This record gives sequence, structure tokens and C-alpha cells, in this order.
Amino acid sequence: MPLSPEKAREIVERYRELKKRNPKAKDKEIARLLGISPHKLATAKWLHKRNSSPPGSEAQKSPPAEGGYISLPPPGKEPENRPNSTVCIRPPRGTRQVIPQRGVRAPAPPTMRRVPLEGPTLAVADAHLNDVDCLYRSFSSALDVALAQLAELRPPQVNLLIAGDWVAGRGIFRGQEFRLLLGDVNWQALVGAEVLWEVVERIRDACGAQVKTYYVKGNHDVDKSSGFEFGLWVVKLAQQWGLDCEYFPLDVVVELAPGVNALVLHGFGYSMYRPQSPAFINAIMRRVMDLNLGRSPEEQISRVIHGHAHWLDVDFHLSGWGIAIDSLGGWQRNTRLSLGRTSRPTGFILYVPEGEKLYLVPIEPDPQILDQETHNPRLVARNILTVGQWLDRALERLGYEL
Repeated sequence: MPLSPEKAREIVERYRELKKRNPKAKDKEIARLLGISPHKLATAKWLHKRNSSPPGSEAQKSPPAEGGYISLPPPGKEPENRPNSTVCIRPPRGTRQVIPQRGVRAPAPPTMRRVPLEGPTLAVADAHLNDVDCLYRSFSSALDVALAQLAELRPPQVNLLIAGDWVAGRGIFRGQEFRLLLGDVNWQALVGAEVLWEVVERIRDACGAQVKTYYVKGNHDVDKSSGFEFGLWVVKLAQQWGLDCEYFPLDVVVELAPGVNALVLHGFGYSMYRPQSPAFINAIMRRVMDLNLGRSPEEQISRVIHGHAHWLDVDFHLSGWGIAIDSLGGWQRNTRLSLGRTSRPTGFILYVPEGEKLYLVPIEPDPQILDQETHNPRLVARNILTVGQWLDRALERLGYEL
């Protein structure tokens, strides 16, 4: 219990009597004779001095050196810095009072660019153009299915979302140079831009819509030996040819429908049981929680779109977190992994907004074309001819003559 002024005066008077009898006695010994602690004696001395001093004097401003209970400053006046004292703020009983900490600010939300998309969005990944085992006929057959869906919708705008690895790249894994149809980085970028231009033209012809392309960098979109970014060069060439394209070197948040925000990135890791490895799930959950910090509900991320796994998987929900993950299929005949040749399903995902609802349409290639192309021993020879035609058309588009 805090000392009252009367009790403090009584203690001080008894202290002075004992001190007068034995001037050499220390306060610790006198406190023991009084039956109180040294701290209580010091508090009584300070409180008595404070009450007997005129207002505004130094005695009223200074607390006891050993600490104790002190009166709080008036409202609106900041307390002085008192490193040797403890300020005890006690709310009334039965109430809960939140005391804000001075000098501590809530962390600012991380920078997040949210791109609102108008109309349906076609998401693709891992085309791996220029790879000897690229499954372009299967890719084209899936695109035909998507174009038929878009032709029925007749939207004024269509968004093409590329989640990385549009080209095969260079120096990604040991021995990759033996699997590349084009080793030159500029030629790979030219072929990537040419195929992108042809895909956009097919979408325009099918539904008469304007097409906006959003390209997120993948792990194959960089030449590890030189640092050359294929994805960035593909986008620059496409822009030079009149396409509406934008490049993102890390990830991007897109609004697929009102209040439905998706984090788009390429992805990483490998799992035999699911498209997403445990490390990837942990990483994207940390990223999503960081981005959602301090955001309003309509701005928070509720979906993740990624590639890299070459494994079409739609609307996988993380239990308890309210986050859904969509994995995009790859377009490369699998000869390196023990899973076998293209044993995982492949395809696109078409996102169709209707009001505040979002419909997900997984689009797979023609199964007969996929089976023929996967088991075709002449696939490499056909791809050599196809890539040569793409490169020739791209050079002609740049103005080079035969």
C-alpha cells in the first residue's frame, strides 16, 4: 500500500529521534530498528520532504532514488525521463485498459502492387520453347480449347498471364546445352517473342478482344553464365512489335475478380506427391502473411498461382489459412525425372469473373495429340523445323531480308 502523508511524517519523526541519539547510525540500521524496509524509509523521507516543500520546488519534482510510487503527470503532459524509477499505471478493478507504448510504431505494410484485371485471364507456364522435347502441338491443342471458351464469352479484354519459363533458358542444369535447339541467348528471346506474338494474335482473332500480357520471371528465364534475362528481352521485343506487355522480375498480385487477389510467381522445389513442396508452401505462406499485414479484407491475398512443377492442379486449399493454390502444367516431355515421360497432367487455367464470383476452368490438351507427341521418336526433328520457322519469321519481323 502507498504511504499516506501522516504515516510518512510519523516515520520521519521517529527516524530523526533515532538519528539524533546516534548520528553515525546508517539508514539501513535505523530502518531495522523501526521495523520497516530501507526502501520504505527512503520513500517516507521523500514523501515528507515533498509535502512540506513549497509548490514548484525541486523537492516536488525529484522522485526517491530507490524508486516507488509517484503521482502521474496531468493529462496531455509527457512524463520526464526517470531511469531510476518505476511508473506503475493501474487501471480500475474490473476494467481492462490498454496502455499504448510510447516510441513503438506498428510496422508498415510491405510494398505491394495490386494489378486489377478486367475480363477473363488465361494463365500459362513452362512452355520451355527451344527445348528438344517441347510439346508445342499439345500446347496448341489446349490453346484451341481455351479460344473456344473465350469465343463464347466475347469479352472486350483478355489477360494472358505467363508464370515463367516461357523459353528453355541456358545453364540451368548440367548438360542442358545438349537439349537446346538454339544456344544463342538472342535467338531464344526472338523465338519466345515470336511465339508470344502468335498466341496473342490467335486470341484476338478468336474473340476480337484486346490482350494484355503479364510476364513473371521463372528460373529458366535467366542465363546463369551471363545474367541475360530472356523474359525481359521477350517482353521488350513484344512491346516493339506492338503488344501490350509488362514484365515482373519477382512476383505480382493480380485482382482476378472484385476482392479476389492472387499472388503470381513461378515457384520452386520438387515433390513426388503434390505439385507444391513443403518448403514452397512455407515460403508462400510467409510471403502472403507479410503482404496481407495491415490490408483491408478486399485487398488481402486469397489465392496463389504458380508454375515450375509442370503439374496441373486447381484450387488446392491450405487447411485453416483460407489460401487456395493453383498449379499450372508444363509443356516439356519429361525425360530427366524418375516420374516418367509427362506422367503429370498438363494444361492451362482460365479464370472467368462473373460479378463478384470467380470461375476456374482447367484446360487440358487433346489427349490423343498429347499421347502421340509424347511417344513420337521424331519429336526432336519436328521441333528443329518448327523452331527454325519461328526464328525466320522473327528475323523477318525485325526487318532482316533473306
